[in-house]
Amino acid sequence: MQDRRTEVQSIMMTLFDNESIITMFENSKIAEGRAEGMEKGMEKGRAERRAEGANLLGALISKLIKLGRNHDIERVATDSEYRQQLYKEFQIA
Repeated sequence: MQDRRTEVQSIMMTLFDNESIITMFENSKIAEGRAEGMEKGMEKGRAERRAEGANLLGALISKLIKLGRNHDIERVATDSEYRQQLYKEFQIA
């Protein structure tokens, strides 16, 4: 009887350990999926911000050309503070 009890306890411990391993594996896969989803979302956000920035810069350069302020274009391309100042001046947002 004692041998049977020991055998059952051994089987139960093995099953418990296997379930724990499966649970840990599933949890790690969930965490990987979340991390992958977050990274994709962050990359999409970065791409959208880059596109928005390019659109704003394009609108500003177009405005400067129309006003004959070609001399400001190079500065706008290299001086972010001046670029921000002109965005405000021309109400480009």
